[in-house]
Amino acid sequence: MVSFPKKHPVWTAVICYLLVCAGLAAFAVYWLFFDLQRVPTEERILESKSPDDRYTLTVYRNNGGATVPFMLSGELTDSEKPNRSKIIYWAKGESAETEWLAPDTVRINAVELRVPKETYDYRNP
Repeated sequence: MVSFPKKHPVWTAVICYLLVCAGLAAFAVYWLFFDLQRVPTEERILESKSPDDRYTLTVYRNNGGATVPFMLSGELTDSEKPNRSKIIYWAKGESAETEWLAPDTVRINAVELRVPKETYDYRNP
């Protein structure tokens, strides 16, 4: 018995091409609309260091204009990797309060995060 790819090479190529295109399209949608690393940073309103001085959390207020509310983004920098930062917090609001509960746990406006793994996006609570 001959397998499908050998019997229908054109259909196999078309199916593979469509699967690759669908995968690229899905990645593009995620990258454009849901990736927190693409969040803009504008006005720095707060900077806080972890108790062991390893992490620095910088909170920015983003003004999208008259038709959208202010947004807050929290950018985490690891002192062991100072040239790389990560957005870990994205929410609506004009001001922020931060409290470090442990060297690897921070509370930002009542949202508790274990850094550097956890993130908060108000669109996906």
